[in-house]
Amino acid sequence: AARAAGRAAARASARPLASGIDRTIGDKELAEEKAYFNKEDEKNLRALLKKIKTQADTNEAAKGDHERKERAALAEVLKGHALPADVVDKLVEWRHRHDL
Repeated sequence: AARAAGRAAARASARPLASGIDRTIGDKELAEEKAYFNKEDEKNLRALLKKIKTQADTNEAAKGDHERKERAALAEVLKGHALPADVVDKLVEWRHRHDL
């Protein structure tokens, strides 16, 4: 009977230890999972940033081309009228105002 009581006590004391080990293993797995997803997030954000920079560069180049075409069209409309360059600039700015 004493032997059975000793075994029961040993099992009871082993459970908190096993529970602590399980918790430690679980914490380690959670930390590894978090690190993995942090790396994946960083990789995806870098790819997104690269894409955004590429689009911004493309848009900037297209903007310059659009501005040249717009000024050429305005020059065609104003043909025969000698307007100073600053007036032409003000006309282009006025065309793009959004508060009217």
